[in-house]
Amino acid sequence: MVSGGGDGRRGSARRRLGALRRHLSYANVAASLALFLALGGTSYAAIRISSRNIRNGAVTRDKIAGNAVTSTKVRNGTLLSKDFKAGQLPSGPPGATGATGATGATGPAGTARAYGSVQPGTNGVLNPKNIARVYTPSAGIYCVTLPAEIPATSAVVTATVNRSLTTSASPVPLVYWFSNPTGGCSGNDIQLATINGATGALDAGVGFSFIVG
Repeated sequence: MVSGGGDGRRGSARRRLGALRRHLSYANVAASLALFLALGGTSYAAIRISSRNIRNGAVTRDKIAGNAVTSTKVRNGTLLSKDFKAGQLPSGPPGATGATGATGATGPAGTARAYGSVQPGTNGVLNPKNIARVYTPSAGIYCVTLPAEIPATSAVVTATVNRSLTTSASPVPLVYWFSNPTGGCSGNDIQLATINGATGALDAGVGFSFIVG
């Protein structure tokens, strides 16, 4: 009975194998083999591809995933300052002061025909150009005598308070030029007056500078 049962099972297996062989075709075998090679080949390529297998410039920026390149993947010392956006790198400490540059060329001569600065309580002119003399007929009135080649009648004067020369305590020192000299000036003189702007009175403590054009 055992022997007969074994023959029955072997016969059944032969019948199933025969049925499978009848359904096998060249197309079925070729398709299965192609699928196996495709799957196996992909796995093989994934294992075997290295940097030497990639042509230089073949991997473009669009092919790299966002945040894929991290600090550990960048070789130390390879990035330069130009690789960062403006403001991303901290500023370094101030450098040492450089050497003094060479003296520049002398500029062209100015157009002022005369100039100078007047210190209160004196009849002298500091750093003058084409000024014959300065005198004060009264406190706060200054007469500036010009040379004959600069007629006072055609002169245009610009005057400003010189704080470094002023001794007045006035909070608003002023200086005025009078195109028609009065108050003791005569001849080829220009007349200036120094005033306490807070009170409107003449102030002999106001220093000033002037230019004659």
